[in-house]
Order: sequence, then structure tokens, then C-alpha cells
Amino acid sequence: MLDDQIRQLKDDEAIRILEAVADAKLNLDEQDFQTALTPDLGQALREEFAVELGEETMTSAGDLAREALIVLAEDEAERPALEAFLRNPSAAPSRMVLLEAAGTTAIVVAALVALQTRVTIRRDTKGNLSWTIDKKPTEIPLLKPLVARLTALLG
Repeated sequence: MLDDQIRQLKDDEAIRILEAVADAKLNLDEQDFQTALTPDLGQALREEFAVELGEETMTSAGDLAREALIVLAEDEAERPALEAFLRNPSAAPSRMVLLEAAGTTAIVVAALVALQTRVTIRRDTKGNLSWTIDKKPTEIPLLKPLVARLTALLG
């Protein structure tokens, strides 16, 4: 199972694979993705997914990357690339070069990209956030650990 292989990845391997997959998605159309984890987005995600502040206080970049990869592995279109990288993690490029938003690290951008394969995040002309969960509500348990780790980085 891919989940087991992902959970066994070393931190640097998980980060490298996630950034490679996210970079490829951003290369297709970076304007389709919200790439900054702002306090208001963090709060909105915590509310939507019923994540308590501090629920995942011991989050490392590797933990975040593994959770994001597990979400991506649920998408059949992503599996071939993930399987190839899992067979040879060093084949993934070593850093995300397309985008590193101001004040947002590449791993956070990559995790937001992974989340947005399941959740559409939009900001209107007034700056208000809205979203649609693109998949079944049964996937909320899949997304909640990713949201908890992602928002934990905001403190």
C-alpha cells in the first residue's frame, strides 16, 4: 500500500517528493492555487475541518510532507509519479524552484497544493476566502491530519 511506503519515508525524502509533485502541478497553472498560508486561511481551515489550535504541536516539515503525500496518493492520476518516486526518492528534484511565496516556505506551498487537489480555495475581489470540498465528505478524515499539521505551522 502506498500509505505504508509514504509513512516509512525519511523526512528529506518525503519533502523532496512532495515538492517535486507540487512543482509539476504549479508549472501547469500556478494561478489555480492559493500558495500563501495566511492567518485567516489557517483559521478558516481549522474551523472547516474542526481542528483545534495546537492539535498537532509537534509538526515537522517531514510529517507535513508525508500527510500531503498520503492525500495525493488517493488521486489515481498522481499515483504513477508517486510510485516512481517511492521506488527511487533521490530521483525527485532537490528543491522547488518555481515558487516560494514571500514568507511561505516551499514545503508549505507544496502542502497547500496537495490540499487543493481535494479542496478548491478561492479569494474574491474583497479578499474573502471561500472553498468547496471537491470530494465526498467521507474524505474529511483523510484531509484533517494534513490541515492540522499545516495550520500548526502558523502557531
